[in-house]
Amino acid sequence: MVRVMLKTHPQSGEQQMSCLATGFYPRHINMTLLRDGQTVPEERLITGELLPNGDGTYQQRKTLSLSVEERTERHDYTCTVTHTSLSNKLDITWEPGPAPDITFIAVAVSVVVFVIGVLVLAVAAFIKRKRRSAAIEGETQFPKFTAVWMVDDVQVEYFDSNDNEVISRRHWNVEEVVEEQAFKTSVMFHVRHDLNSDFQLLKSRFNHTGVRPRVRVMLKTHPESGAQQVSCLATGFYPRHINMTLLRDGQTVPEERLITGELLPNGNGTYQQRKTLSLSVKERPERHSYTCTVTHMSLSNKLDITWESGPAPDITFIAVAVSVVVSMIVVLVLAVAAFIKWKRRSAGE
Repeated sequence: MVRVMLKTHPQSGEQQMSCLATGFYPRHINMTLLRDGQTVPEERLITGELLPNGDGTYQQRKTLSLSVEERTERHDYTCTVTHTSLSNKLDITWEPGPAPDITFIAVAVSVVVFVIGVLVLAVAAFIKRKRRSAAIEGETQFPKFTAVWMVDDVQVEYFDSNDNEVISRRHWNVEEVVEEQAFKTSVMFHVRHDLNSDFQLLKSRFNHTGVRPRVRVMLKTHPESGAQQVSCLATGFYPRHINMTLLRDGQTVPEERLITGELLPNGNGTYQQRKTLSLSVKERPERHSYTCTVTHMSLSNKLDITWESGPAPDITFIAVAVSVVVSMIVVLVLAVAAFIKWKRRSAGE
């Protein structure tokens, strides 16, 4: 499954064009982003890490940060994907929509306001009617299960779970009705029991109580430009609502600095979402620890996943390692030279 998405940061207005491929197997895939039919250079793209989904398939994305000039111009973006599962390449295109029709917007707003007004009046009338009607306290007086036999749109027999008895409305063959009544009542007991069992099975199958998210904190560095991003990815969770907060050295990173990805479905009924922080030039040399804090209904407590920058390289250890490698090369060269000299002498003798 391939999607091309335009992301706009709500505060800074920064825009990114992303190509996401998900749900594929095996893991090798080729993705190319084109603008107006021309290939976007790889050095301008940030290629995300190949990530596993929860069903044995994989996902990957490529992202292009749009310049100020590119935002004001109108371009078509196409994501071209080749994979062993495809007989031909797959092209998914994003095209800028037409300029908004002011008249259409005005009519749409008027319709929405009208519908809201009608809805408010309907709710008010329903509440007023409910207050006037007699309240039913405790369990409802209506049966949980009802069955009706009809002949030519005329009710001839009736059964419900309150009376637990088949009641006949027929006025012919009274003796036959009496003989069949016990049998039909027994049949309806079995039908009611079977339907209730099926209903409980369906509830256990489709009513998810919550699937825990898997959370990762990742540092991405573009191989050409050196641009760096810290991303928090939560995947494999259900239901879809989740709260994600990124902290740097224990302090919350402001939301206006984060790019929140779209909530995306996985192939197994769960969801995934990510938040990304683009690091400034001043932030890159500094050493910080980044923590992704996640809360979800499937978790009894918040989940904290931390990424910490590694320690500074040990110069002494590097110098010793280089010296050992150089010494081994020298010894190897001398051994080869001695072997060649010995072979020549042996051949001369």
